[in-house]
Amino acid sequence: LINPDKGLITVVEADGLDIEARRLILGTLLLSIFRYGLHKGNGTFDHNGKGPGCFVVMEESHELFGSTDKGEDQFTIAKRTEIFEGMFRRARASGLRLIAVAQQPSKLPDAVTANVSTVFIHKLRHSEDRDKAFSLLNWSNIMNQQVREYRYLGEMGVGYCIARLDAKDDYTDSAPVHFRTEQSFLNPISDATLLSYKN
Repeated sequence: LINPDKGLITVVEADGLDIEARRLILGTLLLSIFRYGLHKGNGTFDHNGKGPGCFVVMEESHELFGSTDKGEDQFTIAKRTEIFEGMFRRARASGLRLIAVAQQPSKLPDAVTANVSTVFIHKLRHSEDRDKAFSLLNWSNIMNQQVREYRYLGEMGVGYCIARLDAKDDYTDSAPVHFRTEQSFLNPISDATLLSYKN
């Protein structure tokens, strides 16, 4: 959870829990934040569109609201998808920015990804993941269109990315772009520097 307005970052690590417990804890936390935004009204998290908003980054999001192939009944899957689809559709109005990070985008429900406005794609080798990426980038592989792009999704070098941004004024704003990301670098901080912050 990242709140740039207040300079607050909260990391919730649930890696040691089984998938059902992870879904319960993380889903409850996310739903609470979402419900708070609904209760307080539009613009709650971003000063009515004038601030950056509150970011919720969900690592391995396909485990949180995707399919697990563990014999779940259809009602449970449909209800979970309905809840998260509602969040992704309505969160933006309150200034809540939901970021779903997934190594297997094909496991994310279409009802959720249909409400995603900005997409970043790195190397994908599995054909189902490439198909999902094509739909998110608004590309087509019917009749052997964009075969080169389809192949390239599995050949991209480390650090390269294809992005589709949210169109603001014209549909060309959302045309996919290819770029190389810079390696993140943080300056080392000594114990003496940390102690000086306390004073």
